[in-house]
Amino acid sequence: MTTVKDLLLVSTVLLSAVLAGCSGGDEAPAEEASAERSAVGVPRQAPRSTRGSDVPHVSELDADKPLLEAPRLRGGGESESSDGLDLVLFASDRTEYRDSLRLIAENSSDEQFQQLDAALKWLLINDASIMNDEQRLFELINGKTGTEVLTLVAQRLADRGR
Repeated sequence: MTTVKDLLLVSTVLLSAVLAGCSGGDEAPAEEASAERSAVGVPRQAPRSTRGSDVPHVSELDADKPLLEAPRLRGGGESESSDGLDLVLFASDRTEYRDSLRLIAENSSDEQFQQLDAALKWLLINDASIMNDEQRLFELINGKTGTEVLTLVAQRLADRGR
């Protein structure tokens, strides 16, 4: 019984310490600086620049993630008549692909871009010629516009329904 009480006491103390550490913004800058100096060899993140666009920047860490786990972009166009889906998708490699998607997102409405995003994910996961191989996806869509990709997916879904 004493062990359970001791365990509860220790758990409560640890939880309190964690919560105090998370909410404690009262540390002096000198303490932070000395803590940074003591962590020699620990890589530091570069400060992020703020961008005028609502489209997030893809970091180098995201380059290693599978396409489905990459951060989701959102369309930034103001009107439904945006011609972002008429822009060509360049997909010779992952960086070029993400840059093209970012450009399309900036120039199309959110709804249009989400349709394109869903179509690309459908191709990656469900298309028998791709089978979750991003290089095959890149080969298929490289040089196509967003509208052409949407048409391609619609045709493949129709063929699948027959």
